[in-house]
Amino acid sequence: MQVDESSQVQIHQLEARELDQVEALLADQQLALAAGLNLSEHPGARRWAIQNWLNQQVLWGIFHGDQLIGLIAFFPIDAGRELGYLLQRPWWNQGIMTKAVQQILVHYADQLIVAYTREDNLPSQAVLQVNGFQPLAKEAGIIKWSTCKM
Repeated sequence: MQVDESSQVQIHQLEARELDQVEALLADQQLALAAGLNLSEHPGARRWAIQNWLNQQVLWGIFHGDQLIGLIAFFPIDAGRELGYLLQRPWWNQGIMTKAVQQILVHYADQLIVAYTREDNLPSQAVLQVNGFQPLAKEAGIIKWSTCKM
């Protein structure tokens, strides 16, 4: 699906055949850590974790042409799903993530969705606010968000 009519950015649920692209994107440790992903430094363990996420169908890819430029994850949790996302820096501040999250949320409309942001990550907070998330709690510089009051 296209992010918007004027964009060359596409979104689709990632498949096992796209493992190498996901692995390459997440090799940017600074980007992964900024998104709250603390992946193993061991290449085999990291690849295993990514393969499991792909097999569980929890990852969506954001593409510009054939290039994977971002990820959106909906990890299962007890009460619903936990949303996480990351986008390569050259694509920031263009509304891409806001629109991508909006389009993918419709696939999870019947589930409670939670997300976490750092208190100082205002752009990520804006993505959530525009998409109807409400802040629930703040602890140690981390804000918990939800699609509805818990």
